[in-house]
Amino acid sequence: MKVLIIPKSKNPYQELLYSKLRKLHPKDTFSYLHTTRFTFFLYPLLYLFKRLQGYKIIHIHFIVFHISHKIPLARLFSYYYTIICIYAPKLLGYKVIWTVHDITPFDNWTMNYINISRRLSRVANA
Repeated sequence: MKVLIIPKSKNPYQELLYSKLRKLHPKDTFSYLHTTRFTFFLYPLLYLFKRLQGYKIIHIHFIVFHISHKIPLARLFSYYYTIICIYAPKLLGYKVIWTVHDITPFDNWTMNYINISRRLSRVANA
């Protein structure tokens, strides 16, 4: 089994979880999809690339598919891009796991987080 993890967080919870899973399932692969200024725009392509490498599960911890820059229309663009990033894994055949740490993020980088959370909850398999 290959699991793609979004995003890599400084929160020690993630490493505690995955270090235990790595010990219990040494043949499985748990890989982080890092969030940077450059990879952000490539998420759908990275999903496809990882799917072709055999990844079948995406584990989302936080909704991070947004532009964190203060540019005109960034919140509107982030909203639609987040929706694309939520539905793309399903279209590519991934199982989606969402660990709900917070229903709405602390930062207000996009519009209508309630709608985004609802959409993600409908897409998620667990």
